[in-house]
Amino acid sequence: GFERLPIDLNTGSTCRKSVHMCVQRGAPIRNVQFVAGESMDDVVRDTPDGYTLLPTNVCMEYGAQRVVCLAYTSGGHQAPITGIRFRPAGSCTPDDANGDDDGDDIVAVPTQDATKYELVVQRGNGCPVTSIQIARSPIQPPKFGS
Repeated sequence: GFERLPIDLNTGSTCRKSVHMCVQRGAPIRNVQFVAGESMDDVVRDTPDGYTLLPTNVCMEYGAQRVVCLAYTSGGHQAPITGIRFRPAGSCTPDDANGDDDGDDIVAVPTQDATKYELVVQRGNGCPVTSIQIARSPIQPPKFGS
């Protein structure tokens, strides 16, 4: 099943719906990125070739004039992603800010809470992440847990 990450991406917005990221492990995902635009058409057009777009807008701020979606790929030469989590922005030390020392890469989160959280992907030991979904309430989230 899916594992739900414990951070609500919509924390602090005026909308009361929650937005959670869920991951599944197995065949490897090698890279993730956020794609932003003024409309879903812009986001679809700007999604890099070879990436799978999750067409759920994670930017739910009331009156926001933009769409932000997550895209991922299994292609490329990077090591598979084995962990994915959110952490408070700026919580890493200067030594690991570039991700080289501890195996973590920081992915910018272009939402209203971009200054609060960083999406961190981990590469190395562990079972690779195979699928990512975005669950937005009140829609039923994917099954997670064992």
